[in-house]
Amino acid sequence: MEFLVYVGLGMVLGLIGRAILPGPQALGPTAAMLGGMVGGFLGGVLGDRHLGGASFDLAPTGLILCAVGALVAVAALAVLSARRPAV
Repeated sequence: MEFLVYVGLGMVLGLIGRAILPGPQALGPTAAMLGGMVGGFLGGVLGDRHLGGASFDLAPTGLILCAVGALVAVAALAVLSARRPAV
């Protein structure tokens, strides 16, 4: 059940990351939540694996990398959505 912490934290940080990004954005809240969820999950799992322990044991490194992964994913999505040509 610890993976739900990474997913939930990623979703919340995705919305926060969207809110703190400067300038107008084409990235909607749903896309920010999904990007944060994926980035948070991947960051959390990588953080746990970096410690050499079992996955999903909620180590501090996993939680920190969950936050970083979520914010990086939202920033990357915001840049990619801004580059997309208007239809």
